[in-house]
Parts: sequence; structure tokens; C-alpha cells
Amino acid sequence: MRKLFITSFTFLIVCSASGQDQKTLLDYQTDGDQRMVAFEFKIAIDDFNKAISLSPNDANLYLRRGICKENLQYYDEAIKDFSKAISFSPNPDYYNYRANVEFILKQYPQAINDYNKALENEETGTVNAISYYQRGMAKYYTKDKDGACADFAKSYVADNTYNKTMDALTNYCGGLPEGSTPESNALVSSSENPEIKSAIGSLIEKGQEKEAAGDMKDAEEDFTKAINLDVNNAKTWWERGKFREKSGNPPGAIDDFTKSLNLVPDVKVFKDKAETEYNSGNYKAAVNDYTQALSYHNNLENFLYYSRGLAEYKSGDQAAGCQDMQMAKKENYPGADAALNTYCGSEDNDDNVPTLANAAREELNRGIYYWLIEDYDNARIEFTRSIQLNPASSDAWFCRAKIWFTLGQKDNACLDLNQAMVLGEPDALGFIKKYCGGE
Repeated sequence: MRKLFITSFTFLIVCSASGQDQKTLLDYQTDGDQRMVAFEFKIAIDDFNKAISLSPNDANLYLRRGICKENLQYYDEAIKDFSKAISFSPNPDYYNYRANVEFILKQYPQAINDYNKALENEETGTVNAISYYQRGMAKYYTKDKDGACADFAKSYVADNTYNKTMDALTNYCGGLPEGSTPESNALVSSSENPEIKSAIGSLIEKGQEKEAAGDMKDAEEDFTKAINLDVNNAKTWWERGKFREKSGNPPGAIDDFTKSLNLVPDVKVFKDKAETEYNSGNYKAAVNDYTQALSYHNNLENFLYYSRGLAEYKSGDQAAGCQDMQMAKKENYPGADAALNTYCGSEDNDDNVPTLANAAREELNRGIYYWLIEDYDNARIEFTRSIQLNPASSDAWFCRAKIWFTLGQKDNACLDLNQAMVLGEPDALGFIKKYCGGE
């Protein structure tokens, strides 16, 4: 079973935009990768053009160039590049990228066909949960409601913590599948009044929009208004908790997560509460909440064992931490080998054992993957984990700063930019001057 272990094409890139053109294929590709993550897509396309001229049959180069064109909204050209990549290597991920663009263009039958190709192996995990959800939406827009609801249900099975699937099942299909585990109930309003349910949804949406625009005071007011409409709705407490965590109010976030959990125990809320406690240095409380999260059947076990292991180690319980790292390794979590080697004195200490820095790089690359598919919350989590594994990585601080900007969290972004600058990131100062008012 695949969980949060991304086995597909991973971008071996960093988040700096420095470097000069070189004449080798690898250098053109590296420069293009760096420009892509710096959102300099036109320059990246030029680099990939040069790389393709040196290696015209490399599917990954066409994929990279297609991603750049998609971000520039050159959708027809992006489809051509993804098609070229598929012609050289019919990788399920390539079909997924092409399907996403076809979906944007409202070419729903074509998108459905490509999602079919992407999902042929029907593995579980966050990536396929997203694909099932997208195919379900394409079917919904083509008036195939039964097919859409079947796909939403498959998305739920692939990853029962993917929020969009929960919302789609609730909004379009009359609720979650029969036999759903209790952790999902927090997404359903406790109010039976449809007007109140609609008003709560509208306020949460407005709060999220204001949060994205950086209007933090008004955003919190909207989340609070939603809570006041139905104080027994666990989802509203959770939503405000997530907002407070991202806006730099960990105590307020923990309080909201606790109130949500008192109403309805939910694996996602336990995880978010544990992450907030861990990042606040409250490791024993984090261990307790990771343990609660692990008591539910879900597709996050590998991540949760790994995270609880780190929290146990930080709280002084090395034996328990190492035991959890062994479980994370058994569940194929990237970085577990390196953590065992670093924290637990693995006897397999040779050149083939990953270093902690390599584990941090894996987290960084996985964060970049989520970033490029616009899953910003998961990207932020991965960049944070990379920083925890290797606090001296300027790349991870710089990447997370850009995610904070994307999420409308300027203050957090500027703090991370300052740390990246201290660690030697050459482009951080320019961002600070441009966006943070630095001299």
C-alpha cells in the first residue's frame, strides 16, 4: 500500500534562483529546475529548450517544460509537451499532468481518459486520492453523478483524510460512504438547519479567502462568526485552529483543536494538534496526540510513526523513538533509515546508509512536489519537516518562506527569509527588500 511515500518522478531541485548558464545537459536542467521553483517559468522554458536540444528523447525534460507552460497558462502547449513525454515514457504521472490541464480546459472526456491511465494500478495514497477526486469532478460535470460519487468513494478509500473528497461526498453524494470511520464526521455540520449550514460554509470560505489575501484580522472574525453560529460544529473549530496555527498563534490553535476533538475525535485534528505541539516544543503532548491519531485506521501511519518517533526522541524517550522509527521504516517512510542511523546508532553505518541531510533533502523534494501540484498545506508540512531534520538548510527555509507568501502569511515568510539569508541563501536579501521592507 502506498501512503505518503511519493514513488513517482521527484524534482531534484532547490528553491534558490541563482546560477549561471552552463553548456552541459545537467547544468541546463538544473538551471531550469531552479528557475521553475523560483516561478521564473519563461526563463526555465529557455533552459529546458536548450536541454531538450541536447537530449531530444528525454521524457522528464518535456514534463518539466510542460509544467512551466501550464503555470504560464499556455495550456495547449503544455498538453503538447505532456503528450511528448507520454510518447517516450507512458508514465502514469505524465497522464495525470495532462489530465489536470484538460480538466482546466473543460475537456472532461479527455481528462477522464487520462485519469483512467493514471489510475490503472489503483494504488492508495494522497496522489491517487487527488486523481480519483479530479476524475470524479470531471464525471460530475459530464452529468455522470453515479460515476462521480463512485470515484469520490475511491478517493476516500485511497486517503480518508483528503478534505476535498470529504466535501464532495457531503455536497454531491449525500454523505460519506457507509461504514466510514468516526474520524471523518467532523466535516459534517451538527446543525440540521440548511440555512445555518450554508451560512457556516460561506463564512469559512470567506475566512479562507481573506487569509489568502493577508487580511488576518477579518479572516479570524469570519471563522469566529462561523463558530458562533454552531458551537457544536467540530469543523469550524478545526478550521479556525488551522488558521491560528498558520497565523502564528499556537496556543490559540491548540485550544481550538482541543475543542474540536472534544466534539468529534478526528485523525486529521489529532495530527494537526500534535504538529503544533511539536513545533512549540511540547514534545510529550505531541506524543500523546500522535498516539491518538494512530488509533484510527488511516493512510498516514508511516508519517505518524515517524513524527511520533521524533517527538519521543526529543522528549528523552530514545527507546520508544527508535521503535517508532523502525515502524516507519517498515511502512516505507522516506527518511526513516537516516533517522535510525542518526538517532538510534544503526549498526548499518556505511556509505550506503542515508545521512540526516539526505533525509532532509527527501522531505524538501517531496515538499516541492506538493508545491507544484498546488497542495500548499502539505508542501508547508514537508518543508517544516526538512527544517527539523536539517536546520542549517537555507533551501528549506527559503522554500517555506515562498509557501508562506503563497498562503498570505507575510510575517512568517519574512521570518523564514531572514533565517535563509543568515544561512547564506543569496536570493533571500532581494526578497526581503522587495516584500518585507528590509534595507
